[in-house]
Amino acid sequence: MASRLHPARLGAAFLGTAVALLASALPASAEATGEVALDPNAGGEHVRMNGKPEPTSLIGLRLSDGRLLKTYCVELTEPARNGFPMKEAHWDEYPDGSKSFKSQPDKVLWILNHSYPNVDTDALGKVIEAKDLTPSEAIAGTQAAIWHFSNGAKLDEQGNDDDVKKLYKYLTGEKNVGQKTQPPVSLKLSPEKAEGAPGDKIGPFTVDTTASEAKLSVKKSTADGVQVVTAEGKPVTSAKGGDKVFVQVPADAKGGTGEATVQAEAEATVEKGRLFVGSDRNKRTQTLITAESMKTSVKAHAEAAWKKKTTPSSSSGATTPSNPGGPTTSVSTSASQPPSSVPVTPAPVTSTTQAQPVPASNNDNLANTGASVLGAIGVGIVLVGGGATALILQRRRKKA
Repeated sequence: MASRLHPARLGAAFLGTAVALLASALPASAEATGEVALDPNAGGEHVRMNGKPEPTSLIGLRLSDGRLLKTYCVELTEPARNGFPMKEAHWDEYPDGSKSFKSQPDKVLWILNHSYPNVDTDALGKVIEAKDLTPSEAIAGTQAAIWHFSNGAKLDEQGNDDDVKKLYKYLTGEKNVGQKTQPPVSLKLSPEKAEGAPGDKIGPFTVDTTASEAKLSVKKSTADGVQVVTAEGKPVTSAKGGDKVFVQVPADAKGGTGEATVQAEAEATVEKGRLFVGSDRNKRTQTLITAESMKTSVKAHAEAAWKKKTTPSSSSGATTPSNPGGPTTSVSTSASQPPSSVPVTPAPVTSTTQAQPVPASNNDNLANTGASVLGAIGVGIVLVGGGATALILQRRRKKA
């Protein structure tokens, strides 16, 4: 007898699958985090762009370990919110698709590597032939050049300092050939989730980091004895960038189903050119881009889930055991009985699958009411239609 699946159970199964897929799509806490730390003493000169005066500044970003990182703004029209939580992001996570940063991030990265604060004012002044380039002028010219590529803004010819204009023209001119290689993430485990069965090595998880190595540990687990291991099954507590590790689950894991969280922790470098976007999706703030490289303590997480393997049951309802070496017995499909002189003993029938019980009344399951009524109506229509057809055929035979 083929197994049945109750409609309500079927719906629950689909819902469970959808929830599992959504959960697996949740991002892991892989990137560096911090908050905006505005410094009134780190401002540059005002510039006039597109006919409007704009303030410039090296914006502070206080990382989760307390270290202060210098950044520039890449969203001219968004205000910076002091104390706002930020997280490290890839270039393609730039939140405003209408701006031009996504098409020219390599130009911005070139600016960061060839201007202030990575190049001091004396060296930069000689390159652009400035009389006496000050830090505030260098900040203003650099920020204006970044806005040119991130927001399509142009520096006005009137109302701007001469040295600021010289630096802007240098940074946006033909010398800027771009740097297309995106700075590496400080620390990440990928994929963010993997699945397997008890006894398996679940993974692999690849360690991606700018650190010399990352410490690995099982942070949370629903079963005892879960370990981070190499491909050969050897327990491991640290890994380098590019290494692949697995989560080893004991074959006798309690319950047969569970999950574990793997944590990687490192003293990694947040490189120049990394974006930091607001963590609060309900409130926008300036997107920042790092103007310098800095080491910081970072953590990354990944999830391993396991479920006991089930042996699929046979789709056939019953089988007749073979009788090797014995006489072959023919079974008739007609309704007539075999001759009395040849007694036939029915062969025992053994089932390879257990029959599933027919579900009881659905009085306590309102979600299934509509499906049950529709099914009954459908069966009724088929029976009525069949009966009507039989009557018509019977009458035609009598007339004939």
